Amino acid sequence: MAASPNICYRCNEVISNSQFIRVGKFNFHQQHFTCEECNKDLRGGKFHKKDEKFYCNEDYINKFSQTCRHCNQKITTSKVIQVLGGYYHPEHFVCFHCQQRFENGKYYEGPDKQPYCEEHFYMLSAQKCAFCKKPVSDREGKITVQGHVYHPKCVFCEYCREPLASSDSIFRKDDKIYCKQHYVDFFCKVCTGCGKHILDHCIGVHFEYYHPECLRCAVCDKKLERYVCVSGYLRCGEHQENDLPTVTCSVCNKNIYGEVIRSCGQKVHPDCFNCAFCEAKLSKAEVKLRSAKLCCKNCIASKDPPAPRLDLPKGLVSSRERLNSYKPDRGVDFSSLRESLDSPEVSQSGALSGSLKVSIVAPPVSGAASAMSDGKPHDKQAKPEVKGEAKGEPREPPSEVKADSKDSKDSKESKNSKDSKSDVKASAIEGALSDEEERQEKIVYRKGALIGQGAFGKVFEAMNLSTGELIAVKQVTLDEDSPSAAEALSEIENEINLMRKLRHRNIVRLLDTDREGNTLSILMEYVPGKSLDNLLQKYGSLSEPVIRNYTKQILLALAYCHSLNVVHRDIKGKNILVDKTGRLKLADFGSAKHFQNMDYVAPTSSYNYTPLWTAPEVLVGDYNNKVDVWSLGCVIIEMASARAPWSEQNFENPFRALYHIGNSGSIPKIPDGLSPLGVEFVKLCLQRDPDKRPSALELINHKWLEGIKVD
Repeated sequence: MAASPNICYRCNEVISNSQFIRVGKFNFHQQHFTCEECNKDLRGGKFHKKDEKFYCNEDYINKFSQTCRHCNQKITTSKVIQVLGGYYHPEHFVCFHCQQRFENGKYYEGPDKQPYCEEHFYMLSAQKCAFCKKPVSDREGKITVQGHVYHPKCVFCEYCREPLASSDSIFRKDDKIYCKQHYVDFFCKVCTGCGKHILDHCIGVHFEYYHPECLRCAVCDKKLERYVCVSGYLRCGEHQENDLPTVTCSVCNKNIYGEVIRSCGQKVHPDCFNCAFCEAKLSKAEVKLRSAKLCCKNCIASKDPPAPRLDLPKGLVSSRERLNSYKPDRGVDFSSLRESLDSPEVSQSGALSGSLKVSIVAPPVSGAASAMSDGKPHDKQAKPEVKGEAKGEPREPPSEVKADSKDSKDSKESKNSKDSKSDVKASAIEGALSDEEERQEKIVYRKGALIGQGAFGKVFEAMNLSTGELIAVKQVTLDEDSPSAAEALSEIENEINLMRKLRHRNIVRLLDTDREGNTLSILMEYVPGKSLDNLLQKYGSLSEPVIRNYTKQILLALAYCHSLNVVHRDIKGKNILVDKTGRLKLADFGSAKHFQNMDYVAPTSSYNYTPLWTAPEVLVGDYNNKVDVWSLGCVIIEMASARAPWSEQNFENPFRALYHIGNSGSIPKIPDGLSPLGVEFVKLCLQRDPDKRPSALELINHKWLEGIKVD
């Protein structure tokens, strides 16, 4: 609208006196010359005109000025750089990594839409070494193993440290590199018949493994189609009654008149089936061979095992401690899970009740850079049927072998002089319960309603029919034909083994295990209530007194676990149960791990961490029990905000979150509502350097938790 000399531009009325304001071609009554947004009087102050409207300086900046992507402040000058879909102050248009200005104005757009200089753009986009995580350039050379890129200097055997960059045979397993000799020793099956490693076809029968040519009748040397073992000898159907010499024990050199255990080319008494080095009881599922002697999974990976015993007299191990050995008429049972309280791992007794079926499987010998003709996998199934119907063994080695190839690092010296082990006994931790006698009678129960469901099973409410006590029953159906069966079984066995050791009022207690057919039932303490994350979704963030109370309960449980060298490794609101009285219980020990000590150890491939709660050292190097302390800090943020840690970052996917946590140098945002002592406590939990991060036991005595009493 064109302004008239006699008309007010704002009210559109005639100006009847000479007291008016003229701005360019626009006339105003004096009282009408105001800001379009806030009606502030513009006389005598700075104002701006936009689209024939007048604004005060503040409203004009807020409404029309651009925001700098670097400093997040309004750009109030006419000098502005518009690039990559955003705006920058000229002095803030710098490399996102090194914060240096671009030479000659040359910049590169990174995958995160941020500007980078040439050097750091190529570092960002270059392939990373699978070992040291540093960029690999073409001028340095690179070696590719099973699709993973390495610096030549980073390709060496995990066990013997022999450089393998120029080797024709490089083997990779569980993110680690091995030479051929040690890969075969650690991961390949040993033939029960000849005692040699199986590098090609493998016939697996109830944790006995054979070359196809070794599965023969001991009488007529006929190749067998059915598995029949009598008095320690394989027999065909025609020679089951033939007399053969009495079997001699390979360990004590005495005749075996009863049950014979066949493993790794040797035949032994059940009482002699022990590790030749540490004398630990062996399981057929995980027995190895070292220097032609039967060996456990720990001693095969140890560089300095105990000296092997010369002889182990029969009867040294009591009959109650004997493992469930092979029984051809009924298959392998699952009771070994209930008898392995002192073992850090549970043997994989995965065969179902019934008779046996032979299947041919390929062993895992296949390195990406290997040119071995006998190292290629073969996926054939054996046609012959054997006596019964139990499943053949998988081509992958038992999960205990995989875990222990990494656990051998548990005993190495820490990178720093600070040792995170606690000298406090578990029984001295507040809330620790006295040891209970092992149940002699099984719990008889009646299953009720479904109360939860996870990746590997369902949880039901149930009643103990002997006591009337309510319990929780976790049931898992073991489908042996499923590709995930081995993973599920390994996680379940790990959880059972660890929970048997733990007796604390803030930890869900394992009561018993039971198996019927292919369904495994884990009987646990029933916690009436909800998980912590469920309560936060329902009621919102918690008050600081409640947060302090909950934090101390979690710390008591963690201090107890750490005193037993157990690391939970998945602390988050979803894995913390809250009963109706406000008592917390740590649950879901499927990702937990027992270590020989608490020196720094390398992350294992079975470490199923949750990204947003994960400590940075897990992603970039070695870790110890203080990963649980970092996760506790994240849980406090979760309780104080009712949101997940790092929620302020709005990560597009878990991979972006992991990259940020491992490389940014920052910590999650701490909610504003916490007191200064609370903020200090959370910052201690979230120290990025684990050596500067206090232990759970040290944090219990922090001033923020003074006066907190838990029942």
